[in-house]
Parts: sequence; structure tokens; C-alpha cells
Amino acid sequence: MFFINCTGGDPIVEYVDNTFEDTASNYDGRTIKPNNRTPAQLFSDVKTKYNKYREDYLKQASGKKYYIQATGNGENGEIALTISEAHGYGMIIFALVNFKGDEKTIFDGMNALRKAQHSRTDPDLMSWIVTDVDSDDAAVDNSATDGDLDNAYALLLAHKRWGEEKYLNEAKILIEAIKRSEMHQDIYRTKLGDWHNRWSSNNNATRSSDWMPGHFRAFYKATGDDFWLQTANMVYSLLNEGSNSRTGLIPDFVTGSPIVPDPLGGGTGEKNAQHYSYNACRVPWRLAADYAHHGTPAAKMQIDKISSWINDATGGNSNGIKDGYQLNGTPIGSSSSKACFVAPFAAGMIANAENQNFLNKTYSSMLNLKSDVYNDAINLLCMLLISGYWWTY
Repeated sequence: MFFINCTGGDPIVEYVDNTFEDTASNYDGRTIKPNNRTPAQLFSDVKTKYNKYREDYLKQASGKKYYIQATGNGENGEIALTISEAHGYGMIIFALVNFKGDEKTIFDGMNALRKAQHSRTDPDLMSWIVTDVDSDDAAVDNSATDGDLDNAYALLLAHKRWGEEKYLNEAKILIEAIKRSEMHQDIYRTKLGDWHNRWSSNNNATRSSDWMPGHFRAFYKATGDDFWLQTANMVYSLLNEGSNSRTGLIPDFVTGSPIVPDPLGGGTGEKNAQHYSYNACRVPWRLAADYAHHGTPAAKMQIDKISSWINDATGGNSNGIKDGYQLNGTPIGSSSSKACFVAPFAAGMIANAENQNFLNKTYSSMLNLKSDVYNDAINLLCMLLISGYWWTY
């Protein structure tokens, strides 16, 4: 079995056969890792979480297609077998690791399902909901921006890992479709999906969990299109406008110019849309990825603010992290066992050595968290970033 990792930005294949080899990156010295775990333990942690994620959620459809089981209901009462968000997480995971030797086959099967389950608005994008995984030409619903962004980024990782031009070519098609149908091109903001302008009266609305500046820099590298650098920069402009000056927290949804919290969730009606809730909880992880892979100073500034606040708010006790906050830091949630909050906070801590003790405690709590496909995927992805098993495109 082997793990792919980077040194100096280039992927290296390290073979591991019943022994451990420390091949993890510290992202050119920019980041810290939990120092209460040995390199071998960090490697084992990732492997254990990956195996469990795969066992619980990876499913095979007909025609050699694969998907991540993520049930739910569509807007018209459809019963989902998976959604594009879960699919994007899975494609990134299978592009990054190879413990069983069949991950390329799985990745290709997931990519095939992505293309078959296309949006009914823009066929180069993925339908956000999938109800018939065996169909070779389904168009059940419109797209969701986050799933397409992760799918495109995963294709770039696949190109760098396996060196096949087909992955790059398909990534470029998808990236262009994202720009065409899921971006406010004049203001460099992500839309909620390819349906946004037709179905939402709030045309400037954007969801903070779709702000993935590291992805946007990868898109620029792949396409040479300066639009994506402008989009990456816009993320930090929006954070400066809309996040709390003390806590660094940003709402799930914002709108307007300058931006303000959007309690209507861009017309989606999602609960707690004006708070730091189950969408925005991913922001520290996305910013940490931009800092780890690209050294973006604005990313470090924002996540340092968030890390400092959450450390103070919990008294350095990771068990004090709650599943939701007002922007001023007042908890609106009660659970302390949701990985989608705990793990991204931990990911943000890697940017500053002053966070070492809190990182150690928070990472240790991640090892024992087990919930559902959403929380478990985010936990694994953050663990990959924290441990250094994630290279730069």
C-alpha cells in the first residue's frame, strides 16, 4: 500500500508495507501538527478514519460507478441516495489516499457517476441530488456549487497524482461550467447553484461554505484564467466585511454590498442562516487549506482570529466547542460532539505555534468522533490536512 504526499509541492509516492514511513508534509514549515501523537500514530489515525469512512459510506452502482451514500429529501420529495456535496468530498479523499490499491478505480467510477447525474440546468454540472445511481443519463435537479467546486478540485488532484490528461481536460470543462453558471461573474461571488438567478430574488446572496480560495488558486493554475485569482481575493474581502471583528466568525449566508447576514439563506430557508452554523462551520478548514498550500497571509490572519477566540471561549477545552454560534460568539448549539465544528477549528489551529496545546486536545477529540456522512467526511478531510497528507496542486 502507499500514500502520496508532497515535498516542495510535488507529489511523491511512498510505499508502505506493514511498516510506517514518515512522508507527511509540514507545508514548507508554515504549519504545526499535533505533537502528542507520533508520526506513525498520525498515519495510523488517518488510515483508521479512512477505512471506517469507506466501510460505512462507499457504495457501488451498476456500470462500475461508485457513490457515497448520503440520504435525504429533494425539493419535490425525492429520496436521495447521495448528493453532490458528499460526492465531492469522496472524490477528494480517493484522489489523496491509496491504502487498498483500488482507489483509482473508485475515483473513476465516482467521476462516471458525476457525469451521468448531471444538472438539468447546466449538463456540465452535477445534480445536487441523486435518486437513481444506476441511470446513465439522469437530470433530477439543479446543481449545488459546493459539490461542483470539490469535484473540479478532485479532478485536478487526480491529474497531478496519476498524470493522465483526461482528468485535467474534464476539470477544465467543469471549471468553465462553474464560472458560467455558479458564479456572480461581475462581483466574483459564488452563487448557490446554477438555479440561483432564476429562482432567487436575492441575486447577490452567497454561502460562506462555498468560499474555497485554495480551490480557486488551483483553478487559476489549471486554466490561466485570472478570474479565479480575483475570486480568491474576493473571499477575503467578504470576510473583512462580514465577519465579527473579535471572533472572526462569518454567517452561513450573506447578501448585499457591503455584505450583511442573510436570515433567508438566499431563499433556501435554511435554519440559522444568519449565524455561524452548519454551513459556515467549514470556513476555518477551507482557509487553513489556503494557508497551508499557498501561504496566503490573509488566510492566516482570519484563522488566527478564529483560533484565538475559540481557545478563549472554551478555556482551552475542546469539549466546550458547540455546534453553532452567533457571530459575537454566543453559543446557539448545545452539542460538543459534532466533527463538522470541531475538526475545522482544529484545522485552523495549524497556522500558529501558539495553538499547540489546544490543537493537541482538539485533534485528540477528533479521534473519537463518529456521527454521519457529513461529519465523518469533514473529520477525515481535516485530519488529512492537519497530518500533512495533502499536497498542493
